[in-house]
Amino acid sequence: HLNALVGVAATPAMVDTLDALLDRERLAGLSLGAPTRWAIITRLAATGHTSAGRRLAAERERDRTPEGARRAFVAEAARPEASVKRAYFTRYFADSALNEDWATASLDAFNSPESRQITTRYLRAALDSLPWIQQHRRIFYLGSWLASFLDGQVSADAVSIVERFLRETPAIAPDLRAKVLQAADELKRTVRIRARPADD
Repeated sequence: HLNALVGVAATPAMVDTLDALLDRERLAGLSLGAPTRWAIITRLAATGHTSAGRRLAAERERDRTPEGARRAFVAEAARPEASVKRAYFTRYFADSALNEDWATASLDAFNSPESRQITTRYLRAALDSLPWIQQHRRIFYLGSWLASFLDGQVSADAVSIVERFLRETPAIAPDLRAKVLQAADELKRTVRIRARPADD
């Protein structure tokens, strides 16, 4: 239940509640473990909570394990700041030493709902990168990449970007086109549902 709450918390009061949990060692008789603590910090970062930077720095000191370093990388990716998104998007391609598992784990945080206004500008570049990703990354990375970038969008503008990409790249490999169409289907459904009047 706590994991579900962390995943959907959005109101200031609820995010404040999550923040306060980090001052506790136990909850409901159970230890508040590192995965949960990092998930909370990632949510704080995504929502731009005022304590996010402090909490992230403190947890880095608390958890010096390799897994802690990976989770810190993910949490940083969630920050709704243009400079952060630009740095991460550049690293995905330019940093040959970047662990692919780290990159994969950070994609959903990069595309967190709170960052949509920033990440929409990367959608076309993400689609244009599909042939490169198919050639240079493991097979499952491409699916994670595509799903994260499209699942992070809910606007008609995002649909237009996808449709324009498909029109302007007729020579793209058939399997890539099929993957884009499949991922875009849910985006289009989401946009249609959100456009309906509330009483429908």
